[in-house]
Amino acid sequence: MTNYMRSEGQCKLRGSPPTAEINLRGQFPELKPIAYVYEAGHRDGQNFTIRDAAKATSQVPASEGHLCSRGALYLDGGICCNNPAEIAMAEAQIMWPLDQNTVSHLLLSIGNGWAQDADDLADVSNKQSSWIETKKEQLIEYFREKSTKLQRQLDRNRLSEKPWNEALSLIGERHATRCMRLNPQISENKNPEDIAASYVSQEQSGPDISKLCHTLLATTFYFDATERHRQIGNDRCLIKGEILCRFPQGADITKSLGGVLESLRNPRVELITPGSEHKRWNFNADIIFCMKRDGLFNVPITCEVQRSQWEIELVFVTDDSKEEPIGVGILPFAS
Repeated sequence: MTNYMRSEGQCKLRGSPPTAEINLRGQFPELKPIAYVYEAGHRDGQNFTIRDAAKATSQVPASEGHLCSRGALYLDGGICCNNPAEIAMAEAQIMWPLDQNTVSHLLLSIGNGWAQDADDLADVSNKQSSWIETKKEQLIEYFREKSTKLQRQLDRNRLSEKPWNEALSLIGERHATRCMRLNPQISENKNPEDIAASYVSQEQSGPDISKLCHTLLATTFYFDATERHRQIGNDRCLIKGEILCRFPQGADITKSLGGVLESLRNPRVELITPGSEHKRWNFNADIIFCMKRDGLFNVPITCEVQRSQWEIELVFVTDDSKEEPIGVGILPFAS
């Protein structure tokens, strides 16, 4: 999730989020006021979920004071689902050059808050962390002096194609050409982190939590063809596969997504391929429970399509969806 540091002189916000900046070199650009919001934070011992992160971009500010953007991108943690809890750091080792001595300083996540700004210290997690009492100016100075090497390595990782390919290696190893994102059109080939950033960067209107949450979910699910398509008639073809949510070492990320699905009304995937019978696959309570408990998610699907099409169109949707559909994934199957 992209975050913004609060400028001096503004009203205190409970749990105002600290941040780790992507570009710490050079002078900060001039402050730009932006109507942004905060999240009080997760309590000790609890993971910070994608739903919490989405809330942090949409709730009404607790005061008239605005947070400010310094014109640079700020990141909070987990590479895929914006889960900055330390337990999720293993998910991002390929992208984030961290160790036990740097993780708490570089990853200052949404919700942990500045101790001096918190109305209720019980809401501030990781109270014993070495950075929690650090003033903002001291922390910025720390990054300027100490993180140059880490910053360069992180920049190289984020700008290089190789680390991203490695981070998605489990998908590529199974079906390099058949396992693909469920809703590529709405993602424009961006990763979920950049999608979230595009919402919170809107200065004129606050982000829509529902749309953000749906977008992140829709770009996180994949379709995997478990069998080659099979002709079952002169003009019909049978396609078998599964809808899945898979990340390298990604059980904790998938568990967090399970919590998001549980909060949505009737989350499902629908087949809307022209010329095919309308079908839907609901994410029922058993599927979501397994997702939250075990970090595993896959829903088998079988459908018939016109032989001349060699493609299916799937959409992630809920009863609260504002658009129909939220996004359509075109999944080609070359003959």
